[in-house]
Amino acid sequence: ERVARAAATELVRGGWAHWVGDALLRGRVGGEVDRSWAPDQAAELVAQALRDADDLPLAWRPHVAWLADDPRVQPSLRRAIATRAGRLVLSAGDADDAVAWFQRALAACGGDPSTRIEIEAGLLNDLGVAWRRAGRLDDAEAVLRDALARDEQAAEAHPLSLAATRANLGHVLREQGHHAAARALYLAAHSVRRAELGPDHPDTAAVGIQLGVAAWQLGDLGEARLAWTEAVHSLSRARPPQRVLLASALRHLARLEASGGDLSLAVRCADRAHGLLMVEHDDITHPEVAALRLEISDYDRRLDSASDSRPT
Repeated sequence: ERVARAAATELVRGGWAHWVGDALLRGRVGGEVDRSWAPDQAAELVAQALRDADDLPLAWRPHVAWLADDPRVQPSLRRAIATRAGRLVLSAGDADDAVAWFQRALAACGGDPSTRIEIEAGLLNDLGVAWRRAGRLDDAEAVLRDALARDEQAAEAHPLSLAATRANLGHVLREQGHHAAARALYLAAHSVRRAELGPDHPDTAAVGIQLGVAAWQLGDLGEARLAWTEAVHSLSRARPPQRVLLASALRHLARLEASGGDLSLAVRCADRAHGLLMVEHDDITHPEVAALRLEISDYDRRLDSASDSRPT
């Protein structure tokens, strides 16, 4: 009820409802109203509250889950509630709980014959991401392949939706060791994002970085260097700054240069990445900062060894 009451304020501000004493009346003043706190009305209020929320507090979850499962609530509202809840808990790092929420959302689609195929594909994409983060790669692959098939069948599927599904499936296949298949998916996703968003968009650069990783694992060092160099150039121009992504591309380039023996360039790339992560996290003990500092120390040690071994 607290969730619903909090959302009621937003409905009144938006003109979707008004108060008469302690009763919330749906509809504008003078229009048809419904005085009951029926499941559909509570669901609308909760859906509004979740749209504006940055997280899903534990105290909210039982009530939200009850509405998402209640067959008296319209399937579209149940789907909206469960989807938003799943995305909130996934962003908070709770992949297992996110899986359960996305499965609720898909169950609501099953009760709504009007659900478009691209909506189901989007939910399957969300579920695949959650399965991957939960470490269930086989489950993630299965639902992401299903999502991609539905996206390809949908008459109204947006190219960027297809690109997102291909990139997510590419992540799973790469982690399973299927690097050639992952590279093909990354290439397709990168091409679409480059055309739709432009070469300097962070989403284009993000999949470009993964394309470089797949190429590296296949032994194509030239393609890897090109992909990471392009990402560095585009992310260097990004506003607002995309420090973590840019640091990732620079870190990959540092490893590539170190493997080829150019330790001086590796140190320069890694130092720049370290500076970006320090600005981003403002914490020298942050895991990403600490790990990169160890890599820089290793490059410096190898550089010193190479210098000492040269004849004088």
